[in-house]
Amino acid sequence: MKLKRIVLFVAAVAASEGLLAALTPSATWTYAVKDTSELKMDWYAPAPGSAVCFEDGTRKPMILFVFGGGFCAGERSEACYQKYFEEMTKLGYDLVTIDYRLGMKGKKGGANLNYFNVFHRAIHLAVDDLFSAVDYLLKHQAQTGLDARNMVLCGSSAGAITVLQAAWELDLDPHGFPRDFVFKGVMSYSGGIISKVGKPRYSRRHCPVLLYHGTSDKVVEYNKLQIFNMGFFGSKMIASGLKRSGVPFHFVKYDGLSHEVAARMEFTCKEQDEFIRTFVVQGKNLTIETLVDDPSIKRWKLSKTSELYKK
Repeated sequence: MKLKRIVLFVAAVAASEGLLAALTPSATWTYAVKDTSELKMDWYAPAPGSAVCFEDGTRKPMILFVFGGGFCAGERSEACYQKYFEEMTKLGYDLVTIDYRLGMKGKKGGANLNYFNVFHRAIHLAVDDLFSAVDYLLKHQAQTGLDARNMVLCGSSAGAITVLQAAWELDLDPHGFPRDFVFKGVMSYSGGIISKVGKPRYSRRHCPVLLYHGTSDKVVEYNKLQIFNMGFFGSKMIASGLKRSGVPFHFVKYDGLSHEVAARMEFTCKEQDEFIRTFVVQGKNLTIETLVDDPSIKRWKLSKTSELYKK
């Protein structure tokens, strides 16, 4: 399947399952220039009249969203995400969506050590750009009016990989941020973590995590792909590691579904709002696993990772 056809198919699925609203960003900022490319972010302000605080008066955190596309395609504010942005801003959230460098663009897929290293580099290009965006928001709070210390990450597919990877790496090392800086939460739709040091381990400092994944996903592996210490670890392995470390999480497993779960953001906005209320704001130390059986969800034709990179 050609990449262009895949991207068009994903957009068509989003269009068929919900009306695509043409939102206009409240502001656009250039947060970095890398490899001669300007990396920008769009800010969508809460909808007029929406509740920007929870009942106890606590301000709802900003959501920083990272788009999907196999690290070879996608745009920060493309049409297939507009309904999600609209729904979250109606719930009173500031939402920021960012560019990042596409490290797999023009690359072929495969299942060997060389491919692992190429994919590892692509993920870390995206993570590096995410950290640059966070750094920009921390340093320009007066300009943007956004509280960068009150931030929840969210991502779909490649974006979900990026936010999970970034949160895990920040848990291991501050990466130049203040020692007390942490993300308030992570929400992942069909994501995972790549590692050269074995399965991910977490400290109790790690933020709460909301995981959505199809149990039959082979595009972004649901369980794990591992050779010695090198591996890619999906939501099943991540949830296991979080549980061992006592990190709060909610793991939503879609029984028998594959990568179509990556597009469930707009249909689960109330669940995201409840996760933020319960795990982030109220700080409840819960571990929840939910199995969803929903035959009404339309299946995608995309079945494995290498299909993204065929030329």
